[in-house]
Amino acid sequence: MEGLCERLGVEVAYTFQELHNVPGEDLTGGVKVPAGRTKPWGTGQAVLAAKALIHEPVAVINADDYYGKEAFRQLHDWLVL
Repeated sequence: MEGLCERLGVEVAYTFQELHNVPGEDLTGGVKVPAGRTKPWGTGQAVLAAKALIHEPVAVINADDYYGKEAFRQLHDWLVL
């Protein structure tokens, strides 16, 4: 995929979800991570982990969610505005 992106002039950057990098704090000043949790928080946290790398409008599409062709067309149209 990186080779294809390079040929098309698309920049690729990586970031990683870290369990300790969850926004917000609990009442004691600690991070809001329940005891025993061992995995990241999902798509929302993934986008927050990448926020320093995102400098333009962005869309996130999960492979397990499909909202139909029209939804993708509307997303495209909004991004190109």
